[in-house]
Amino acid sequence: MTRAMVEETPLSRKSAVGNLLCLLDYLSSLRRGASVVQIGDALGLSRSQAHRIVKSLTAEGVLSRHPRSGSVIFGPRMAGIALRLLGGSSIRPLWHTVLTTLVDEVGATCNLVVYDRCVGTYFDRIEINWPLPVQFRVGSTIPLHCTVGGKLYLAMLPRAEREAVLDALPLNPFTARTHTERNIFEQHLATVAAQGYAINEGEFFPDLAAVGVPVCDADNRLVATLGMQAPLARLSLADAQDQVPRLQRAAAQLMAVFDAQDG
Repeated sequence: MTRAMVEETPLSRKSAVGNLLCLLDYLSSLRRGASVVQIGDALGLSRSQAHRIVKSLTAEGVLSRHPRSGSVIFGPRMAGIALRLLGGSSIRPLWHTVLTTLVDEVGATCNLVVYDRCVGTYFDRIEINWPLPVQFRVGSTIPLHCTVGGKLYLAMLPRAEREAVLDALPLNPFTARTHTERNIFEQHLATVAAQGYAINEGEFFPDLAAVGVPVCDADNRLVATLGMQAPLARLSLADAQDQVPRLQRAAAQLMAVFDAQDG
């Protein structure tokens, strides 16, 4: 959709609501996502204006970022609205289907986390019907040193970059099991890197078990992390570790979806 085509729309861009509707109209016309610069150019907005609108809509789950290209795409909340409007038409992102299948098979909450400048953000998450100690919305951020996704992210950084991040990262204790000693934590990260998955036994919340694997591209660059979690009373850590091969297969499926939708 060209800028001229956008200017022909009857929607007004003189108000915040008009800008919002024009943005949604523009994205709906594309097969792929768009960058903030492309959105600004198409709608006649400055880069800062476009960034503010995208940031606000992302926080509400209306928009999201493609985990590989970083382009702006519709988020799960917008997909849900469209599904209800279209009477159940299957338009949810394909990666959500992969995640749904995984949850059904492993019987635990599963999530997909993406990373930008040392911040991990929930990209998609499906809760199982269990009373977890906390529930996160898409768009929530996670600490790096006491979550399986965060530990995978740190473990896969180049050594110099990881050391720089750890220099600035406070190892705050969330529970009695949280890693708070730098040397011990670095040894733990070396184990994570060697085994190719991360585990968590009460490091973020005291009664929660979790296991996670990386979602990597063909060059072994981290695109996202895939994790599953459940109360220790219902899922032992050994049981969670047994699910690593299934998580790894799902991670490969997710990467294939990302590649296809980015192509």
